[in-house]
Amino acid sequence: MIRIKIKYLLIILIVFSITVSCKSIVEEKEQNSASEVSYIKPRIINTTDLGADPDDKQSMVRQFVSANEFDMEGLVVATGCWRKTQSNTEMLDTLVNAYEAVYPNLKVHAEGYPTPEYLKSISVMGQKGYGMSDVGTGKDSPGSDLIIASADKDDPRPLWVMGWGGMNTIAQAIWKVRETRSPAELKKFISKLRLIDILGQDDAGAWIAKNFPDAFYIRATGVYGWQPPKNGDYQRNDIQSHGPLGAIYPDTKWATEGDTPAFMHIYPNGLNDPEQIDQGSWGGRFSFTKKAGIRSMSEVAKIEKDGETKYDPYYMYGNTEEGADAIKRWNEGYNNDFAARMDWSITSNYNDANHHPVAVLNGDKTRSVLQMSASVGDKVELNAGGSSDPDGDSLSYKWSFYDEPSSFDGSVPIENSTSAKATIEIPENSGGKNIHIILKVYDNGSPNLYAYRRMIINVGSSKTNAVGGMVEPTAGAPYTPFPTDVVVTRVNHFDNMCWKIAAAGGTWYFENGETDGQTGFSSAFDQAGNDWIGNDADRGYNKSSNKGGKHEYRGWPNFGEGNFNHPQRNSNSKSWWVDKKGNKIAFNEKLKGDHLIMRTSNPSYELEYHFFPTHAAIKIIKAEDKYAFLYEGPIGGEQEASIEKDYYVLKDGIHREVKEGGLGYLEPEFGNKFPSPFFYLEDSDPKDRQIFYVGVKNVGPETAGDEGWRQGENMVIFSFGRDEDKRAYSGTDAICVFGFYEKGPHQEVSDFIEAGLENPFNPITKQ
Repeated sequence: MIRIKIKYLLIILIVFSITVSCKSIVEEKEQNSASEVSYIKPRIINTTDLGADPDDKQSMVRQFVSANEFDMEGLVVATGCWRKTQSNTEMLDTLVNAYEAVYPNLKVHAEGYPTPEYLKSISVMGQKGYGMSDVGTGKDSPGSDLIIASADKDDPRPLWVMGWGGMNTIAQAIWKVRETRSPAELKKFISKLRLIDILGQDDAGAWIAKNFPDAFYIRATGVYGWQPPKNGDYQRNDIQSHGPLGAIYPDTKWATEGDTPAFMHIYPNGLNDPEQIDQGSWGGRFSFTKKAGIRSMSEVAKIEKDGETKYDPYYMYGNTEEGADAIKRWNEGYNNDFAARMDWSITSNYNDANHHPVAVLNGDKTRSVLQMSASVGDKVELNAGGSSDPDGDSLSYKWSFYDEPSSFDGSVPIENSTSAKATIEIPENSGGKNIHIILKVYDNGSPNLYAYRRMIINVGSSKTNAVGGMVEPTAGAPYTPFPTDVVVTRVNHFDNMCWKIAAAGGTWYFENGETDGQTGFSSAFDQAGNDWIGNDADRGYNKSSNKGGKHEYRGWPNFGEGNFNHPQRNSNSKSWWVDKKGNKIAFNEKLKGDHLIMRTSNPSYELEYHFFPTHAAIKIIKAEDKYAFLYEGPIGGEQEASIEKDYYVLKDGIHREVKEGGLGYLEPEFGNKFPSPFFYLEDSDPKDRQIFYVGVKNVGPETAGDEGWRQGENMVIFSFGRDEDKRAYSGTDAICVFGFYEKGPHQEVSDFIEAGLENPFNPITKQ
């Protein structure tokens, strides 16, 4: 039924000028809208095993009425374990024909709907056979060719490729590029893809994950339980009764719209950044820690018993523990969105249907996730003023704390949580954490329609004491707000005078030699406030009573013999700041710039640390004895909390468990040397958003080894250039880069670290 508006509207059009710096940003100018909204349209290709289950047709209907929100670049008929062969696109063509019948109505209600002619041009056949048996020489299909052509476009946006059935059409595209292009070209191709499959429906997903560990690959298994009642009133009255698309929306046989979460994850509604898969969205929430062996549906193993196990171990991103509950929490929003869009499909009169409000957050009219900084005890005002409704409906507001993606685990008081302006009380125990606040703006039309915004509040500390004219948290903390330049101050930390350095993605405390000739990094805070070296500042994780549990055994880079650059230990060392020519510069309370250089020395060694916002690099000026680059600390800042699920990652992209033991090496097959120029350490906690990395180049002698192991519940030890607890490097050719970097696809992290190794003394441009 059509929901008729009962009031006439005052039409107001105010055009705001929005500067667009990237062609991927598009403008949405909704009719009668009181503002413009700029947002990034996701690029999307669907592969679907139409005919296996009616739910693919159901999901396609929802996507077609939402098609103005995406740049749809491919509709590919493919196979899967429930439909092992395909021969034509007839079922897809029928769906597109139904869309063609309603297209004149849809485009009245929103701009951006693709023409039926365009959808027909991208409706193609993928692989006609099942799984990896239909991948290889002579197996190219129009679908695999389309995927390659889309990824090759000169477009900075990632390409989201969905597997509603099997993944073998995508596998064929990747196989073709591997066989016909250079390794660098293959690497570039893989880096553009964002793969999502629903439940796994052939063996090709495991093949991709195994052979291309850098691939961004989500396997969504939490896809049951979010849907309205099966074949219930909503399905009958709000969807199926509505015109040509409703008529082609089938009854549910097993599960309703099982494939819909794939594209709902990237739905640009203001709720999330789809690249940050742990934020939570209409499509669920996923962990940035890849999981080993997420199996496909049981039918895959029935087709071939070892169809996936033969690729073990393979790693994919998977759902967080909330499963489908991470979707269902937004059910009124996505159900009403679908119902309203079905209304659009049956009327050419704009006033006969409801339209989405526009949510403005602190003056920002985009759909982007915003971030801000605050201190414990602050009262932060968030303002939805300027939000509007294109139909003139009255608006309601709801502010809420989204616990699961927040690194702060507790309650967050919100004053005036149902008003346009709300006040967030920052809890006293939230220092060093982040708090995700969700704004829902909804109208009183029929059905109620929702717009969302998210503010991530990064919390510093309010406990201060004066040190040398500076104000500094008593136990140490990261800079907040985090500066865009390198910033250096002089503070007291762990009873030692230190340089507090904002650089390389984090906040670093370097003992500067003023206290008993001690030098080296005693703390390394990521931007969430986790100290990856010194547990005295870890907000209670350090419960050890034994001496080995104290921070004095930890540090970075623990460089030379005689404890040179090993914090908490006297090495007769000093440090000072220099210009790019090596001339000493005066330090007056603070240094700031895009490239700052520190020197540190004792009679046997002299090093130069180059600090950039992007990374840090160590240059060796003098080394009269052996040395190593040695990290000792707790991954993610936790000590006696569980660290069994924390990982180290080498160039091959495999997440390996950090194993407990005495002095030794990571894996027997490695011998005494990493098969990689770098390692990075990743906390399994999805609320921690950064990794710590170290890379080394130009080192000798060749016999020098590396180490990596876990010392009980105290710390992990990773080093380049140490054999059996002995430093082994010599000479001055070695260069080391290190820092924090955002969690993300391995290929992106790897490219970043290797760019630093290639050009360590210049800023790194993100790949």
